[in-house]
Amino acid sequence: MNDFFLGIVRQTIEHRKKNNIRRNDFMDLLIDLKNNDTMDEEKKVKLERLTLEQVTAQAFVFFIAGFKTSSTAMLFALYELARNPDIQEKLRN
Repeated sequence: MNDFFLGIVRQTIEHRKKNNIRRNDFMDLLIDLKNNDTMDEEKKVKLERLTLEQVTAQAFVFFIAGFKTSSTAMLFALYELARNPDIQEKLRN
């Protein structure tokens, strides 16, 4: 699974660089942190550059966090609906 996500992130970075694509999203932020050692040019805040592995790890956590929260919320809603037929009926009407 590690190789899969590394490949996806590597391909995404290469594609965006090759085609000069900037979407102002989370991936762009990670790419900036990978390519630059300063986060704020005015304040000259120095940071360590992220490695490809670190970028991949952050992207993976972001992906899983979004997926898990949504699926947990849907599971809870379905569970409550199954336990409360009266609420199901109100939703149908």
